[in-house]
Amino acid sequence: MIKVYIGQNMFGVEPDVIMRTRIYIEDKIRKEGFFPIHICDRGDFDKNLSCETIVKTCLSALDDSDVFLMIDGDEPGQGKIWEMSYAYNKDIPRLVLCVEKDINPWIEYFATEIFDNLDSALIWIKENVKERCYYLRSPRIRKREDE
Repeated sequence: MIKVYIGQNMFGVEPDVIMRTRIYIEDKIRKEGFFPIHICDRGDFDKNLSCETIVKTCLSALDDSDVFLMIDGDEPGQGKIWEMSYAYNKDIPRLVLCVEKDINPWIEYFATEIFDNLDSALIWIKENVKERCYYLRSPRIRKREDE
């Protein structure tokens, strides 16, 4: 099952707006047969988690994802730009939902594709993303060709 990491700006946004958006996005992703990954929500930050815990949790989830989907490309938080550059360095496709024409140059540079609606992004995932085989990352499993 293709795992979609959802990047969503949470600072300066009303909690009920975050949850409505999150539920809508996750439901659409599930209906397409994908698995949504959304790690940090506002409650995580209210529990006074350390910065290290938040960052390591998000990066670990990104490592296990097949695609990164930024759902608020119009006004990304700094964390989303860092997550996107991390996904870029890991060769994880980076999709951005953005309805504005004036996009952040960092987002535009790191994005694999930019969409103005979720349906188009989900079609792109279906046509272009394959589930990664995570066990191949372990060097002890790989065999040399001459063995």
